[in-house]
Amino acid sequence: MSEANEDLLQLAESYDNSNIFKDLFMLWIKPIIEYYKSKSPSLANILPLPKRMNFIENEKKLEEFWDQEMMNEKPSFKRALRKTVGKSILKVFIIDALFYDSLLLQALLMNQIIIFLEDPNYPMIEGYLLVTLFLISTFGTSMIFSLTVFRLSVIITTTKGLISSLLYKKLLRIHSNSISNQDCTAKILNLISSDLELLDSTNQIMYLCSFPIFIIGSFIIMSMYFNIPGIIGLLFAIIQVPLVYFLSKPIEAYREKVASISDQRVKLIKMLIEGIRVVKVYGWESPQLEKVFEYRKRQNSQLFRKNIYLSFISGIGQSGFAIILLITFGSVVWYGDKLEAGKVFAGTTILFLAFIELNYMLPDGLVQLFTTIATLNRIQESLLLPERKNHIDFVVQAVVANNAHFERFKSCSKSNNYNIESQQILTTENAKSDLRIDFVLVNELLVVTGKIGSGKSTFLHSLLGELELTEGSLELPERVSYLSESPWLIADTVRENIIMGEIFNKQRYNEILEICCLNNDIKRFKNNDLSKIGDQGMTLSGGQKARIALARALYKDSEIYLLDDPLSALDAKTGEIIIERIKGKFSNKIVIITGNQAFIFQHVDKILTLSNGNQTFFGTYSQFLEFSKLGKFESMRQNEEVINKDLDECVEDQDEFAELENVDSGFSLKTFYEFLKMGVDSHWKILSILSLFLIVSGLNTGALWWITYWVDAEDQTDNIYVNVFIAFICGLFVFTVIRNLLFAYAYLKTTERIHNNSLYTLAYVPISFYDLNPTGKILNRFTRDIIAVDESLYATFPILFDHTLEIFKIAISICIIVYYNIIVIGIVCFVQYFLIKSLSKLTKELKAIELSSKSSVISIFNSSLNGIFTIRAHKLEKKFIEDASKAIETNMRAYFTYNSVLALFRTYGLRIFII
Repeated sequence: MSEANEDLLQLAESYDNSNIFKDLFMLWIKPIIEYYKSKSPSLANILPLPKRMNFIENEKKLEEFWDQEMMNEKPSFKRALRKTVGKSILKVFIIDALFYDSLLLQALLMNQIIIFLEDPNYPMIEGYLLVTLFLISTFGTSMIFSLTVFRLSVIITTTKGLISSLLYKKLLRIHSNSISNQDCTAKILNLISSDLELLDSTNQIMYLCSFPIFIIGSFIIMSMYFNIPGIIGLLFAIIQVPLVYFLSKPIEAYREKVASISDQRVKLIKMLIEGIRVVKVYGWESPQLEKVFEYRKRQNSQLFRKNIYLSFISGIGQSGFAIILLITFGSVVWYGDKLEAGKVFAGTTILFLAFIELNYMLPDGLVQLFTTIATLNRIQESLLLPERKNHIDFVVQAVVANNAHFERFKSCSKSNNYNIESQQILTTENAKSDLRIDFVLVNELLVVTGKIGSGKSTFLHSLLGELELTEGSLELPERVSYLSESPWLIADTVRENIIMGEIFNKQRYNEILEICCLNNDIKRFKNNDLSKIGDQGMTLSGGQKARIALARALYKDSEIYLLDDPLSALDAKTGEIIIERIKGKFSNKIVIITGNQAFIFQHVDKILTLSNGNQTFFGTYSQFLEFSKLGKFESMRQNEEVINKDLDECVEDQDEFAELENVDSGFSLKTFYEFLKMGVDSHWKILSILSLFLIVSGLNTGALWWITYWVDAEDQTDNIYVNVFIAFICGLFVFTVIRNLLFAYAYLKTTERIHNNSLYTLAYVPISFYDLNPTGKILNRFTRDIIAVDESLYATFPILFDHTLEIFKIAISICIIVYYNIIVIGIVCFVQYFLIKSLSKLTKELKAIELSSKSSVISIFNSSLNGIFTIRAHKLEKKFIEDASKAIETNMRAYFTYNSVLALFRTYGLRIFII
């Protein structure tokens, strides 16, 4: 084991060997920070997964529990997942809930501290003890909160990895009907790239656990201070909960609609990326972009409707606290009691905490709960897709189709059939696919011919067991090699694409290179056959891709070779050389080729023709000439050659590819201002939105100030106090709803423009960009990043504004009350700045690594979906499961490393702020 690996294992063990004291103070992260100060982080030196995650054990558990669920009449993935990680999550939730509930104790301590400060006769020892207990409670709560958030992030990391692994294994077993349905494949990609990211906000659900104890405690304390009025105020706070729940419930439905539209959008983007060469040849960029733009517009329309509900929830939240204060203190005055400053302060604190729990944390928890349920339901739908069933009997050295009838529903494209294997690009419609065949083939070379749509590819899929056998029988050899109509290649070396999963045999390897006319091409590559090719062979010409994919099919020592139109991308001379060599080398094998090239027919033993899925001829070349005129045959083939026109341009070999995502290190208020301006195109509109944030903040402050004015008044029964307070309440509700709706409109317009401009640029960039960037990396920009912009970033900006304004108000207030607090605030700001400066660069680098590793996961899912028939035919499932597991593990490691540093940043930043 290398020294670097030993260092990384020791760093991972620092978390495994940590105790509760080190966990609370995040001391185990210190050696990790020191390590990355000496060595820049990269995919090669991210932390290994700690043993405390129990990933391998949990992976086996989830598969077991899901297998058990599949035996039930109504299987539930939520139940299987709950059995796997539910106890760990519940433990974190309960601990966090208990310590959140301790805020009630802090409110009582603060009230007693105020009494201590106001009463000169209060015992000094008791006063100091109260202050000490308050500080311990405050720091303890912050430490536990930071710890539970980090531990939950570890569980979420594990959960995302478990789901990704389970979905990938399902992907390899999925029925060809679902594979051909691009909605299903787009949904799987969207689940991996977008939906799983929504689980990162699961920590909000923990607030639901603190609800019962917190409310009971609040009732007890409020009844002690205010008797019946205190209880009335809390009852009104509880009455708001059903209203908030009612407004939160439709969000789940809108989330599902957004996800469904997003699936269609991702499908079109994926097809655009994978078919970019043909798109550029025929100038189809504009019509394809318009389709995607329309889906993005529909997606934003649903998002805005969802945000209408969120705006009203926010409006209730902003005005609800003022309503509770009015009801509570108004009831006190109505009962004939006098408002006292100490009790009002204590009551306001309790009511504020209860209100935050009921109207912010509880709704946020409910919204996230519904979102998580919707996500898990979508995952379950994918896991319940029908799986492939093999109806083939295996024999030796013979293909026997006895009146075999196959059928399936598949996606078909009449004009744009240029994608990878089962998927058709840009034009998709469902049509019934029937196939009926009856023949016997023993150690012969067969060509299957027919015009487009006659069922040639379907014929090969039936021999692979990908279609449903409804009548007759089919027997063929067990060891099969398969070449898809559109060459399927992975982002690896030329050699790895050829031997893929097989043992390297130099003699056979060289023979296959000679057969496929690849020797001259390989000599021109920078590192010969060890040169890396781009995702799906983007760095190669069409002919090179076709011959490398053919070489892979021929390299495997099989009993039957199924080659789907292998010569369509080659010139006639090269194609004839290759078919002659295949005839000579594989004379004792069964080789079935589809195609309409005239030169093929003279070299084959048998010819089979198809028309609308029906076998119309089977026999020798001489018999075929009698059956069909040559002119008729040429009319069948000319349609097939159109798609390859102008696509055989050679691309210079590229041996280096972009590895990491770029994360811009700069952010300023100007950046955000320009961000909003993209959506509204007006300085006045932006200033109006920002002004509404100031107005809402001012109304909040005004309402609280009005209470202090009310408390100091001689005649507290004067109606003016109630009337003004009602005005504040109405203003808070109205301006909050307007603010949120206008912000949502501007924000969504901005995100739509960013999405559309980015995609427009992507469609018109040179082909070399696609040579250097894998499909997964590009898709990541329009899936995971879009969900982050639509959900997380949208929720963050209003919070950022509100909290920033609150901090300014609090800082100004405490400086006015005690002027030397300016010094304390200055020190805190300096330490915070130093902390941000020292860790921000590292967190951004780790985030870039995490993004890059996620792109790799998306790439392998996308690549496997494209090459699923080849993977299954060559029995490469084990190899690709291992490759996917490595990619998923790398992403988990990157996410864990990033979250570890972020936890330190969050923990000490919070404690400095408390100080």
